[in-house]
This record gives sequence, structure tokens and C-alpha cells, in this order.
Amino acid sequence: MSVQGSLDQFMLDRGHEHERRVEDSFKESVDVPNWFHSIRKSTIDEDHRGIDFIVETKDLGPIFLQIKSSKTGAKNFIKKYGARAKTIALVVIRDADNNFFIRTKIFSAIEKLRKQFRPY
Repeated sequence: MSVQGSLDQFMLDRGHEHERRVEDSFKESVDVPNWFHSIRKSTIDEDHRGIDFIVETKDLGPIFLQIKSSKTGAKNFIKKYGARAKTIALVVIRDADNNFFIRTKIFSAIEKLRKQFRPY
């Protein structure tokens, strides 16, 4: 395998690990915002459209979530999906982030989108 191929595989594995960590962070019994209903992993079709998770809300319905492992990955996502990226909550998960911080980042990103959809 080439150096580039090895790097690509490493980044793919890292991304999958961070997605698993998101799932694990919601397995704990936690306090959640009053609008939060549930979170689920995307289907293969949804994943191909740039969606890693679906956050179901009690008032606005589903909000899409994309998880990235680096700021570079986040910038590339925005470049690839253009205006559509503004309708997907984007969160960068770091190796050092604990479950509480992962959930905090996700809820913060969702709140920003909620203000766009429901500005009052």
C-alpha cells in the first residue's frame, strides 16, 4: 500500500472511531436539552449524502449531523457540500474529547442550526 493509501485508511479508521465514540457518549444516562428526543446512526444512503447521524428533536423534527476528526476535514466537507453544508450540524471530535464534551459540542452545533430554523 502506498503512503497516501495508508494515510487515507488511517483517516477513515479515525473517522469511524470518532463516530463510534459519539454513539457511546449517548449510551450513558445524561441530561439532555428539552428539545432532544433521540440520536441514531445514518443509513448508507444518508451517509453518502454527508450525514453521519440523525438527531430527532421534539419540535423541529430531524436535524442532520456530520462528525469530522479535524478542522481540515470540516473545511473539506464545507467545500464539497457547499450551501447544503449549512443545513447539517458539523462537529469536530478530538481524540482527547470525553463523552460529556462530545455531547456538549453536538448540542451546541444543533442549537446553532435550530436558531436558523426557528429564530425566535
